[in-house]
Amino acid sequence: MCAIGLAGAVGIVLLWIVDLLVYHRLLHAAFVQGLALERYYVWMPPLRTGVDTEFRTRDVVPRVIWFYVGSAGIALVLSIASLSLWLAPRSLWLAVAAPAICALSATVVLRALVRSTLEDRSANTAAAQDAATPCAPAR
Repeated sequence: MCAIGLAGAVGIVLLWIVDLLVYHRLLHAAFVQGLALERYYVWMPPLRTGVDTEFRTRDVVPRVIWFYVGSAGIALVLSIASLSLWLAPRSLWLAVAAPAICALSATVVLRALVRSTLEDRSANTAAAQDAATPCAPAR
């Protein structure tokens, strides 16, 4: 059970990396370019402009991060609890120390991932908004 919970947490963290560091970058770049095109061509319906004004005050990325942290945290708690139950008949010291060390290291890793995701996102947002000038149409 411990290995299943740990594998689940690792899988969730890998999904987090693919989602926020790859897919979200591509989605954000396409959204910013579409927003610039809507502002350049007034005949286009302002779909992205409405979404931009709606989410300007409410950022989505911290909510997505908390979803992944919560999901990985639940899997890690189950993994640590099963490790503690498995170690309890063998040694009480190991049943307390090993899960505590696992929980501390998992907290450090998740905190580092949250910090790097937020820093990376702020750098990419500024770069994407600077590059959001649509090209003139080819005729």
